Amino acid sequence: MSSTPITRFEPGLICDFCNDPKITRDFHCKSFPFVVGIFNWGSNGDWAACDECAALIDADKWDALADRAVAGNPSLENSVTLAILATGSGLKSLLLELHRAFNANRIIRVVH
Repeated sequence: MSSTPITRFEPGLICDFCNDPKITRDFHCKSFPFVVGIFNWGSNGDWAACDECAALIDADKWDALADRAVAGNPSLENSVTLAILATGSGLKSLLLELHRAFNANRIIRVVH
């Protein structure tokens, strides 16, 4: 299993993909760097997800997840504008790369 149900609710926690405040899953993940052009971002540990994003992750529907992330983060376009300009990529392309990095660093736990 690569995720666990969220059994606690901490105010301020949101889906790390679409910003939905109703998170239900916690995807276990190693910390990883994420470099885009001259920008050095990264991820620190687990990622929280709502039901809809978790279902897309479980189904490996990364393109649909990126679409949902773009729609759920209208202010994100402004915060990554310089990175988009520096790389020539669109926001969705950057999110697809970030989600690929997330998927590559997920901790998959096998339950026997």
